[in-house]
Amino acid sequence: MEKWRIAKELIEGMENSDAKEASNKISEYDLKTGQSKVLLATKAERAYCSCVSRGNTLFVIGGAKDDPDAVDCFNFSSNTWKRLHSMAEARMFASAVVMNMENLEF
Repeated sequence: MEKWRIAKELIEGMENSDAKEASNKISEYDLKTGQSKVLLATKAERAYCSCVSRGNTLFVIGGAKDDPDAVDCFNFSSNTWKRLHSMAEARMFASAVVMNMENLEF
């Protein structure tokens, strides 16, 4: 998988514009072909979550539905999900960036 591919459902996190229909699907979108396919699924359904990637790890943060303060990470090397410590406050529609993650292991 090329890291620049963006997952529309991951960013929006829903099947349509209604948060009541949150989704756990993460789709891979190929910019060259214009085709998308379901790549993997999260443990919890989300809508309006944030995501950011670093190396082989994808972080999915907050969002509406099950756990709005949850932080999960997916390791593409081991093909596994891990739940990290929850945020102090729930977040939806937030931006996410990687600042400095040296010496962090998940």
